[in-house]
Amino acid sequence: MNSTRTSDRKTAIITGSTSDIGSDIARRLVHEGYRVILTSRPSKRLEDLEKDLNHRHLGSAVTMPCDLNDLDAVNRLTTAIVKQFRRIDLFIHAAGVYHDYDKAFYNIPFEKYSSSTIIETINVGMLAPMLLLQTISKQISSGGKIVFISGTFDSASGWLPYYVSKKALEDLAVGLTQELKSKGVRVNCISPGDTITSSYKRFFPQYANEKHAI
Repeated sequence: MNSTRTSDRKTAIITGSTSDIGSDIARRLVHEGYRVILTSRPSKRLEDLEKDLNHRHLGSAVTMPCDLNDLDAVNRLTTAIVKQFRRIDLFIHAAGVYHDYDKAFYNIPFEKYSSSTIIETINVGMLAPMLLLQTISKQISSGGKIVFISGTFDSASGWLPYYVSKKALEDLAVGLTQELKSKGVRVNCISPGDTITSSYKRFFPQYANEKHAI
């Protein structure tokens, strides 16, 4: 029998929950008894993740699909979260755009980027979490936490849109720390460096080994 009562469970939101980093975070949190809201583009992978988490662990998972590149959809997601969940204990933004289905957005001169790629990178990486937190921060409990997944860069050259989205996210963390300090909400930004995810192995196979990746 599950020893954690539903009313006692902490609630976490994870954007980019179907990414390798996002799904691993979700598994850890559900194992610790959290109720996890999984947010990502609608996909079978998202459905499968929800089933897996609800089958295996102490906590629970619920999907709230959303394309973070669609800011109207982000606003609808925000409204739905506020209506359904009175308290949020943890918000994790793991979503980001550094590749599409065919290639990584790396080693590309800035003038060669399409406007749609630039817009999507900024929407998903920066504007979506800012819009979400503008309202959801009111639901975050005293002692709650906000965590952003950033990146580690030697240079902005070649992937300027992604670089800008992550640097802006880091500044958002600084600002939210100041805004929410009196409420007792902690805000952190984590830069994990090169991580051997499935997309990293696909696009950077020459570095996808323990010697080069953290």
